[in-house]
Amino acid sequence: MADLFGGAAPYYAKYRTDHEDRAIEHLARTFGPDSTVLDLGCGPGTVAIPLAPGVREVLAVDPDEEMLETGRRLAAEVRSIR
Repeated sequence: MADLFGGAAPYYAKYRTDHEDRAIEHLARTFGPDSTVLDLGCGPGTVAIPLAPGVREVLAVDPDEEMLETGRRLAAEVRSIR
């Protein structure tokens, strides 16, 4: 199953449209700042990364290690900007 999206992580990170801010803000309000959120099939973190500041913790899970590694890299870039 992990090979299904093998090699796709860079393209997800570069070309996949971000979720609108209002969608992420809605999720953060719905879960609340004290919540732990599980993002199954997180890919490169297109929901997990922008949601993280609005909740206590996001657990991002994906069967593809390349997607997770791309998500870790993108999350580190966001942290260095803040």
